[in-house]
Amino acid sequence: MDNLSEKSLYFKSIYIELKKVNYDKINNQPKIDEQIKVVTKDSYQITELSLSGFTLNYQRSVELDPKVLFDIKVTYEIHYEFTDDLVKEYTDKFDELSELVNFKAEKAINMTGVVSRASTLISCITMQNNGNAIITQPNFSKSK
Repeated sequence: MDNLSEKSLYFKSIYIELKKVNYDKINNQPKIDEQIKVVTKDSYQITELSLSGFTLNYQRSVELDPKVLFDIKVTYEIHYEFTDDLVKEYTDKFDELSELVNFKAEKAINMTGVVSRASTLISCITMQNNGNAIITQPNFSKSK
């Protein structure tokens, strides 16, 4: 498909569900003057795609480097339902639709606000240990 960046996905509805929260306490404590780096990783996987819409799992994980205190992961499932006009446009062009969804998935995640939700949830959970919350950026972070 040519010019994927010029094409758009339009949704009739978007439904977001919290799917999983995983918090693992690590018994290693940081040294008093030790620098700790917060490593945030965002990822997603399209789990279902049809002519009517698609579903993906979005996951944010936070680890500390060196490996101390905890690791945390939150996963959301997002259901996107295409507009009737988009369904008509791609009725006989499913491969093109699939390519467009894969190209636009990260943008579709950002438009839902789910990354902010993940950031807020992580800060609320990490605050439970001594009141020191880990605040992560509220936008999709590509792994480096």
